[in-house]
Order: sequence, then C-alpha cells, then structure tokens
Amino acid sequence: MFALAGPAHTSGPVWPNIYLGYNGTVLKNFVLSPAASTGFTTFAHRVGGYQGTTQSEPYLGFGVVAVLLGGMVVWRRDRRLWLFGAMTVGSVLLSLGANPLHWLPWQTMASLPLLENIIPTRFLAITYVAVAVMVGLIVDHTHAAVSRQTRAAPEGFPAHRATGPWPPSRQWAGAVAGLIVAGLAFVPTATYLAASTPITTQPVVLPTWFRTVAPHLDGHQVLLVFPVPYQLIESAMTWQAVDGMRYSMVGGGGPGGVLARAGKERKGQAIIGKASFSFSPQSIAPGDVSAIRQALDGWGVTMVVIPDQSDLPAYDRVTSVPIAVGLITAATGEAPIRQAGAWVWTGVDHAGPSASPTVASLTQCVAGAVAGSVSSIAGEASCALTAASMEP
Repeated sequence: MFALAGPAHTSGPVWPNIYLGYNGTVLKNFVLSPAASTGFTTFAHRVGGYQGTTQSEPYLGFGVVAVLLGGMVVWRRDRRLWLFGAMTVGSVLLSLGANPLHWLPWQTMASLPLLENIIPTRFLAITYVAVAVMVGLIVDHTHAAVSRQTRAAPEGFPAHRATGPWPPSRQWAGAVAGLIVAGLAFVPTATYLAASTPITTQPVVLPTWFRTVAPHLDGHQVLLVFPVPYQLIESAMTWQAVDGMRYSMVGGGGPGGVLARAGKERKGQAIIGKASFSFSPQSIAPGDVSAIRQALDGWGVTMVVIPDQSDLPAYDRVTSVPIAVGLITAATGEAPIRQAGAWVWTGVDHAGPSASPTVASLTQCVAGAVAGSVSSIAGEASCALTAASMEP
C-alpha cells in the first residue's frame, strides 16, 4: 500500500505543501448553482486539466432536495429512506471539510495520520449514491401508490370489476406519476449540466520529435523532457506512454514528484521546474547552473528534449523556451541541436564541465532570444557558451 508498506511507500502527508483538510464544499452550493470560477477554469486550461467550463461538484439542485424532503415525510415508515438519508446527511457534513473559524465534524479527524490525506470533497461520491437510491425509492413509492389508487374501485362501481381491465389512461397513471417526480428531482440538475454538454475533449497531440525520433532511440535512454511532468503540466507522461515506454524519463506526476521528496537533486529540480512552468517570470540566480548540472548527473540523464512548436496546445509548452534553453546549455556546456521541432541535447551523461557563465552574461544572452524564434534561440545558446569561455 502506498501509505503503509512497500519500498516506496509514502510517509506523512501525501501532498506536504497542501493541507487538504480545509478544502471542503459550501453548503449553499448543494442547492444554488454557483458561477463557474474563471480563475480556476483558466488555470485548468493552462496546465492541461479539463478544457471545458468547470462545474460545481456539490450541486444537486432544489428539485432533488424538495423531492427528498417530501418523500421522507410521506413515506417516513420506510427504513431504507432513513438509512440512506443518514448516509446523505453524514457524507454532506464530512464533505464540508474543516473550518478554522467554527467546528465541523471533520475537524476532529483532519490532522490524524492517514486521514490527513483525505480530500473532504471526495465524500460527495457517497452523497451521490445515497441520493440516487433515495430518489429511486421515492419514485417507486409514487408509482406504486398511484397505481393502487387508480386500480381501486370508484364509489358506486361494482367491486367485482375492480380487478378488470382499465382504460389506458388509468393503466399508465402510476408510470406517469413516477416520471413527474423524477423530472421534478432531476430537471434542474440536468439544466445546469446541459451548459457543459457535450463534455469537452481534446486529442492527444504528439510533438513531431516524439512522433518521428523517439520511436527510433537506441539503447537505454533517460530523458529530461520539458515541460517536466512534476511541475503541474504532465503532457510528457502521455507522450512516453503513447510511444510504448521506449525510454526512461525524469520525474512524474503524483506524490512521487513532490519537491520535498527530491533528495539531493532538490535544488536543481526546483530550478528546472520553474524554467518549465511558472506563473511569474523567472530570473537566473547564482548557483542555478551548477544545481541543474548536479541534478542531471544524479538522475543519469542522457538526453534533454524541449519541444518548441507553435502549433502545440498551451498545456504542452514551457513558459519560456529561451530561459530553459539557456540554463540547460550552460549546465551541459553544449549547444543543442534543432531536431524535428525540438531543442535536443544528446550524450548528456558524457558531457564535459558546465559552461558556467556569470548570471549577468547568461541573463543578457537569454534576453537576446526573447522573440523566441529558432535563429534567436540558437544564437542565445551560442552566446551562453561564448560568454562562459570569455569569463576570467
């Protein structure tokens, strides 16, 4: 198990940089549909999350709530409704998370070992199942009650005819009543979800290098691929999987890629991660080049690949190709080759010493490639090497 045993089990918080216990739902959002979060939608589009409009997780709609409350009152003797009603209330309360301003049930467990890794909103899975069962029971009760009522002999009607055939309108009365109740429950929810239907999907776009060059790599290659998969954007993992896992790759998504677990390569991993993706402009600091070189050596990297195609989706591209190229060039002491729409460094495990230009000269070289054209980035790499050779 990832949390209890095994050679690579995770100890302590799975996501040490995020406290999950406070990330709960808001009670009013179960009935009132909130507006989609523009900020979160933009974030998801940039990092490769869901490319449609983000919908509210807890929203059930006033129709579902009204049917549940009405059904509980009318058929209060049904113990099944009480059981699943208790499951609904309990899971909703737990999904609210923990609040530092007032007490909530999850407050007592949010900091306990193992339980600290639970995301409260995941309790909604239980809520959905329990609510669906309750609505189904209420619809079934409605169908049965109306059917019995319509089959009963009207006043003054011969009792022996009560079990005989009835007009079609009476035969279908129970089914119609059940459909009406189901509609009252789910039409508001369906209307809310219709705004994001059909579900937005995107095809996997393989960069040219991974489509034409990667399948023909020889020997055991360890690639550092940008965008690096441990820095929110995980496209490189998809490219590796589509290619049949022909090569090893540095990093990965999930808890294993968290910076706190990086070991001695931690500083280099952090610098490479920011060069790959960051919401704020990255500046080059003293020690960055040597830290990157230490990480490359520690990981046993043989190749570095930075796809640089204008037709790739935003979530398949690094924040700044010039900065990434400048740092890798300086760390390996070698200029990249332009191959199939990507900047590629080969034989990294046999590279000589780092170029080690000063921060000022490397920053100046990167600034000269701000346009991002192929020629300007190639000139930037040459500039970094030349600047290093001219340092005293």
